[in-house]
Amino acid sequence: MSTTESIEEPALALPVTIHSTLLDDDLDDLIAEFVAEMPTRIKTLEDALASGNRPELLRAVHQLSGAGGSYGFGLLSQHARALEGRIREGAAFPEVLPAFGELTEICRRLRPGRPPAA
Repeated sequence: MSTTESIEEPALALPVTIHSTLLDDDLDDLIAEFVAEMPTRIKTLEDALASGNRPELLRAVHQLSGAGGSYGFGLLSQHARALEGRIREGAAFPEVLPAFGELTEICRRLRPGRPPAA
């Protein structure tokens, strides 16, 4: 079993979809592009974890931390920062699996555009 196959469902109660908090029409296309990149970013994260490539995992998580906040995805940025801190502290990969699972699940739930009206 690979490291990524052992990831459990996130313990965090996440919204079904996560939309940017930026309400700027001029940024909609950039936000949509960022969201469209998530499958590639998730694969990079999973590959780095599975191969034990700490520098690559750290780089990918750090990028999500900064970009998430820039594009109005505060939840993404918050979780990426927390995971980045654990990795920098030298936590073993099995120790970061729950946080890793939550981060990748957040990535999967990002959506472009405005949230649907309630």
